[in-house]
Parts: sequence; C-alpha cells; structure tokens
Amino acid sequence: TSPPNGWFKVNVDAAIKLSDQTAGLGVIIRDSRGKAVAATVQKVSFRGDVAYMEAAAVNLGIQVAQNAKFLPIIVESDSKEVVDLARNRNCLSSLLSQ
Repeated sequence: TSPPNGWFKVNVDAAIKLSDQTAGLGVIIRDSRGKAVAATVQKVSFRGDVAYMEAAAVNLGIQVAQNAKFLPIIVESDSKEVVDLARNRNCLSSLLSQ
C-alpha cells in the first residue's frame, strides 16, 4: 500500500548467494501515489547472518531516502527480526556495528 500523503515508503530486501558468500541489497522508494521515485541495489560480502544483511538493507534504504531528501519515511522489510530490532534503534545500531 502507498504511504500517507507527504510520506515516502522505503521497501528493502536482501538476497543471499551462499555459493560465493555475497548478498544483494535492494531498495525501492515510492511516493504517496505509489510512484517509484528512487531505487538502488548493492552487492556486498555476506557476513554470515541473514538478519545482519536485512538490517544492512534497511540502513541502505534510510541512507538513500535521506540523501535524496525523501522524508518522512516508512520503512518496510520482510524480516520480522529486523523490524522488531528497528523499533529499538540501539539494538539495530548494535547489530550493524558488529
């Protein structure tokens, strides 16, 4: 669903390729009409933990939105663990700093 008027939705995901220990981070940002206004992908080294990679995708999405001045944002991820951690920013920061 589209975000409320004046907001942007940042959808993120991570995909893991164990055979070469890499991950792909994906971000798409949509405006309140549902129109895609930004997107990016990034190939990174897999750090051995799926939740870490999902958190890295959230972090990338927030950075892209901030750099493009697409604010305020709603972040959406399919990782329940990361969503729960994101509700407590200190936990998310701790996960990303490992």
